[in-house]
Amino acid sequence: MALTSFEAAKTHAGAIVYETQERHMPPWLPDTAACAELRHSRALPEADMLALQRWAERGAPEGRREDHRPPVVKRTYRAVAGAPDRVAVPDDAYAPKRGRADDYHCFVLDPKLERPERVVGLRIAPGLPSVVHHVLLFEVRAGALDRIRELDEREPGPGYTCFGGIGVTPAVRPGNFAKGELVSFDAQMIVGWAPGAGATDEAGAPTALPEGTAIALAPGSRLVMQVHYSLENYERVAAGERDRTRIEMWLAKQDEPLRQAVWVPLLQHAFRVPANAGPDDPRATARAEIALPLPLEVRGVAPHMHLRGQSIRVEALPEPASPGEAACLLDVPRWDFHHQEGYWLAEGQRVQRAAVTCRWDNRPGAQPIVNGKRRPSRELRWGEGTDDEMCLAFLYATL
Repeated sequence: MALTSFEAAKTHAGAIVYETQERHMPPWLPDTAACAELRHSRALPEADMLALQRWAERGAPEGRREDHRPPVVKRTYRAVAGAPDRVAVPDDAYAPKRGRADDYHCFVLDPKLERPERVVGLRIAPGLPSVVHHVLLFEVRAGALDRIRELDEREPGPGYTCFGGIGVTPAVRPGNFAKGELVSFDAQMIVGWAPGAGATDEAGAPTALPEGTAIALAPGSRLVMQVHYSLENYERVAAGERDRTRIEMWLAKQDEPLRQAVWVPLLQHAFRVPANAGPDDPRATARAEIALPLPLEVRGVAPHMHLRGQSIRVEALPEPASPGEAACLLDVPRWDFHHQEGYWLAEGQRVQRAAVTCRWDNRPGAQPIVNGKRRPSRELRWGEGTDDEMCLAFLYATL
């Protein structure tokens, strides 16, 4: 619905009240009442929702035009200044493989890094948004480049098939802490994109990493862009249409003092959710804990589930020998596959142990509708396909 005029708003008054009170709009999923405060919240205050309700109950009057004041704009993201410093895009467009539900494809991109660089902002622009399920962007350094070249050359056409990862098992080593280097490795994740990512008041705005932090890139590295194409509705895409997803990066000034950040995965892949199990069934809940090698400051959390996700919660845990309770970092009580994003904490949280808890709704009425037909309920397991499930959260962390 367009809400660009009073007449349009009045027509949809009832829907406006319903969508805001159900918290469908604006799209903001976390519950921060008992969790860490988040930056860039789009949550509508209770007073505003009540004002909309009273307005609709009075017949949605226009009010006096002489009382009109320009709206106060609240930006729901941190802006990135200027044009991107690096743009990377596959040399050739790619036609996802038809005749399957999911296609994972990796593209090797050269960002032309001649010296160490640090990423402070990114934008991923899917070329075929109707079929791009998600995008993960990785840096691959010298120690693993031969493996990437081998995979790329083995398969004709742009890129290579890459279910279950990009084909590289990164060798992770301690960094030089004295120089502020958190970790050294052969490969690392830089950023991810999923439906809803970058849901700001400016469509397609780039993601700015938290102030004072950056992701370090090494000279000579390549970018590997893993694109998951969900092809259930691919027949709606015109024949001959191809994807050419674009990567844009903003880099820090060479003398800018920044702390190196990394994405730490926290996941549970050993779950089995029986068919017809509801969210109150203990078999529809999975939990995983992680112990970090040293305390890190967590500055952001990016959760991920699929279509039958009900809720996801990430907590910082006390040390086993220390008294205390778990501290909530992020709680999404009503998961929505179509609004996924990374959330930045207002204040960094010192964490050495963390946990993620996921809950699913696998009852018949909660199944996704594909091509007009509701899927039957079946056992859910970890899987790469859209019709599988995941329980995953990435922690954006620094020293």
